[in-house]
Amino acid sequence: MNKLNLLLLITILLLTIISCTSPSTENKAVGNQLSFIDSTLHITSGNETLSVHLKSLGKYGYSLRARTSRAGKEITDFAFVLHYPVYHFELADINREGRPDILLGVIKSTHFDPVQRKRLFLYKIDNGRIRPLWMGSRISHPIVDFRYKKINDHPYIITIEKENSNGYLVAEYEWKGFGLELTKYIARNINQDKSHEIFTK
Repeated sequence: MNKLNLLLLITILLLTIISCTSPSTENKAVGNQLSFIDSTLHITSGNETLSVHLKSLGKYGYSLRARTSRAGKEITDFAFVLHYPVYHFELADINREGRPDILLGVIKSTHFDPVQRKRLFLYKIDNGRIRPLWMGSRISHPIVDFRYKKINDHPYIITIEKENSNGYLVAEYEWKGFGLELTKYIARNINQDKSHEIFTK
């Protein structure tokens, strides 16, 4: 093998190694969303306190743990592992049953959609245990972000969604018996900055 062929072979090997080890732009963007390393949310009602703890386990995912205490004494403790990234985490009574639910934004594929995307999952806390409430594979459009908002004492979820290659929309959803239902589009075909401005109002 002459020097030119050897140099060409080394160059190809280096390019192959770089292409295999460099993260894609999509992975970087997803990674930038993952700000949860160790976060605890508390809700107190009377002498009872619910604490929900989301903790990063690194490459293994996240631990989601719910603890209930009464007058300072722990009465329930339940935890399980989420084997996928989390981009949003909050507590709110979305189904109006008088108990806080866990609103969780995750990045994963589903049975009906094999692509790794942002999802909106809802969990309820039933007798101290965390149980699935709604695990919808998708909403009307690909989700960018969401948040809980109370309007006239009624719970809603406000979303930013990707409408097309250049535009975004802001939508409003409410709980209807067995899942989230689109109430209305607040704005459509807007740019990203405008969607965030409306979303955060």
